[in-house]
Amino acid sequence: MESTTPSHQCMMRMAPYLIGRPRRGVVGGSRYACKLRESIRQAANDPERKPVLISGEPGLEKDNIARLVHFGSADRRLLLMSFDASNIRGQGVELFGREGSHELSLLDCLGDGNSEQLLPSVSMSI
Repeated sequence: MESTTPSHQCMMRMAPYLIGRPRRGVVGGSRYACKLRESIRQAANDPERKPVLISGEPGLEKDNIARLVHFGSADRRLLLMSFDASNIRGQGVELFGREGSHELSLLDCLGDGNSEQLLPSVSMSI
């Protein structure tokens, strides 16, 4: 049996949560669409990288807005992950790991953000 490196293990653990580029931009010329585009630009270019709360009715493609913010930012080369809290099983075993297990948790894979580790932006929906 072939052994895998921690980096490979992390990529395999994170794969189901990784999301790609935005499917589309904000369409339209209404006041709301223009304001939304400007808000996305401001969030993407925030030098302090403050968290962004995206809320709205189901079906409004909030995940696409998160993608637009992420891929419009200086962090666009980092991975973007999405967690749906309603789908996390076993009291967060995927995130936190199982006590006594040697399997890496998702938080183990995220690391502390130094250049040697993968540090994705995280989008979480509840």
